[in-house]
Amino acid sequence: MNTKLIARYLADNCSEVEKEIVEQWVEGDPENQKLMEELEKIWKVSSKQDQHFDEMFNPKEDWEHFKNRIKRESEKNKSVFPLNYSNTGINRARFSQFRRVAAIIVIAALLGILAYQDLYTEPKVADPVLREISIEKGHRGNVTLSDGTQVQLNGDSKIILPKVFEADKREITLKGEAFFDVTHNPDRPFLIHAGEAIIRVVGTKLDVRSYPEDGGVRVVVKKGRVELKSRKDFVKDMAVLTAGEMGELYSKNNQIKEKTVDDLDLFISWTKGYLKFKNTPMSEVARQLERKYNIKVEFRDSSLEKMRLTAELKSRIIQRNMDVISTSLDMGYKIDQQEITFFKKK
Repeated sequence: MNTKLIARYLADNCSEVEKEIVEQWVEGDPENQKLMEELEKIWKVSSKQDQHFDEMFNPKEDWEHFKNRIKRESEKNKSVFPLNYSNTGINRARFSQFRRVAAIIVIAALLGILAYQDLYTEPKVADPVLREISIEKGHRGNVTLSDGTQVQLNGDSKIILPKVFEADKREITLKGEAFFDVTHNPDRPFLIHAGEAIIRVVGTKLDVRSYPEDGGVRVVVKKGRVELKSRKDFVKDMAVLTAGEMGELYSKNNQIKEKTVDDLDLFISWTKGYLKFKNTPMSEVARQLERKYNIKVEFRDSSLEKMRLTAELKSRIIQRNMDVISTSLDMGYKIDQQEITFFKKK
């Protein structure tokens, strides 16, 4: 774990992504938890203006030593420690923060916990450079990530990921729906953040869906093994899913439900360019039609939303697919530019 990131975490001066990274590291190993407890003690003690601490660090000399290097680095990049000082004295508040970071680095290093090179890295810490890949309604898109993982995005979906994955893990955020063919690498797990869920993958094929209107996250595994759990620390439940299984995490109560899937096409047919439904409420059918065709679907009678459709909509012509729905459920429809209205037949 990077020393600077730990210091920023203890100072409550890190991003939500960095906070989650540290907390996952702490939870991942009892030894890491013990270490963090010790570092928290060091952080609190180092805030006190006692003589013993000042003797350890000799504030004026140490500050002058580090100040020059920080100034050189800040000419290239914005420093995490803004240089605001005078010839007659050091800005005490900022120096207090500096020496607390120094305490973490020095004491942890003396304990042999952190890498030697961390002591001599520049004080500048930048947030990860993220990029966003999004697909609008009415489209699907494919992207190959730097590790070889292939991602197919459904309409109205996006992924957020760093330009370069970390050395020990691959981490992205999904909003919407995507099918992943993850490159196998047991030393670098693939983590998908979706809604309130974290999905951990080593190498597998799976579909993850997390639209706001869904009220949760759905994971369907085509191949391999997947771990599904809540992002919230107080929720300890976790589902281990294998090929042909589905897990759903509900945002309202943080419960996870698992079940076997008999027909994967009901969940991943969109990746092949068509939609397949089995006893699906028309309200859900409407949402999928809106994403696929970038249209607005309306119902003249609310009772039509509750009707259930079993059908395959494979035609590339939207009108033919509407004919299938109309025939299956004995309802009429009207297409007006980018809007479809369903109504009861007279």
